[in-house]
Amino acid sequence: MNGYQSDITNCPSDNPFRCTNVVKKQKINPSEKIRTNQFNDDVFIKQLVKRDTSRKVTPKKCSTMNIYRKVKIVSKNVLEGKRVEYFKFPFNTNIKKDDSDLYNLVYMEWLLAITSVYKNYKNKNEEFYVKFFDKMFIFSTALYCSSACKEILEQLEVEYLNEGSFLKVSGIDVALVYDYVINYEFKPKDKLPFILSKHKFTNSISYDSKFVENQLVRDRGVLKHYYVIEGYLYGHDFSEYFEEDVAVEF
Repeated sequence: MNGYQSDITNCPSDNPFRCTNVVKKQKINPSEKIRTNQFNDDVFIKQLVKRDTSRKVTPKKCSTMNIYRKVKIVSKNVLEGKRVEYFKFPFNTNIKKDDSDLYNLVYMEWLLAITSVYKNYKNKNEEFYVKFFDKMFIFSTALYCSSACKEILEQLEVEYLNEGSFLKVSGIDVALVYDYVINYEFKPKDKLPFILSKHKFTNSISYDSKFVENQLVRDRGVLKHYYVIEGYLYGHDFSEYFEEDVAVEF
């Protein structure tokens, strides 16, 4: 579990793409002046401003140990894309508790889903991940919890080891944390925990992550490649890309 040392809560607040100007790939001609235009492919990259080139401090990299809706990459190198098949429940990370029959139905199906994925974990060692509010549970060779889970673990009187920015829980205590999640009493507008796995489980929705190459961008006068990985994904599955300039969306 040496890969579990990243800081899940540390992600740069400034956008690594903020300085970029877009250049359509087909238009590039070294002998001509490059035409630039505003880049606003979505809300995340809304405005382009020059990066402060006098800045001496390099921002910390985004953690790979989290669930993201989208990862955006700027690199001077041509990157080889890949796809990963995932299984998720529910549909997205924004299902909020309310009094509707629809929510009650989704909640009951969620109970079946998390029971199934945990059973597969216990019986088949099938790893899975749960986004629980601003916290992250990684059910792997042991249970790895983001540091924000410390209060929960102490409340449950669960023993844990500090491993980098994660808290490692082993043995029977893993079941105590699982019971806490499955029996949690959600308040109105609380988001239903999001389950993600690379293995099929009851009620899971199957899909492939998408690796897309977009327009070239200009970063402080240097042309770079711009890629987007779409679909809910587990960052560690794409850890090689996190060595580049990366921005994420939850």
